[in-house]
Amino acid sequence: MKASFIFSALLISSALGAIDDYCTDSNGNVGTCQKKSKCSSLNGLTVNKKCPNDPANVKCCLYPDCKTESGICKKDSLSCPGGYVTGECPGKAHYRCCKWAQKPPICTRGDKGRRCIPVGS
Repeated sequence: MKASFIFSALLISSALGAIDDYCTDSNGNVGTCQKKSKCSSLNGLTVNKKCPNDPANVKCCLYPDCKTESGICKKDSLSCPGGYVTGECPGKAHYRCCKWAQKPPICTRGDKGRRCIPVGS
């Protein structure tokens, strides 16, 4: 009985995604799975249904502000004008603060004729 309970608990926990895992919206923008409240506190943009099997309050968080540096958080394989700083962003080791970068203008469904980053659900 104990063994089946432990196995069930392990099975359930392995089906859940983890906070700080990478997520990608339908347009290829990369973020991390965060509680909606944390993403909002960092001025990030939340996208629904990109952190599967997580609780309803966990969303894909795109372009949050760095904690203390001036810049935005993004995957450090992308270009960055001011260089990257570690320890400023939620998420994995390669999701870092791009100094001096500004949040790109975000366009939503129906925006046309603008230079912006499309963000999809």
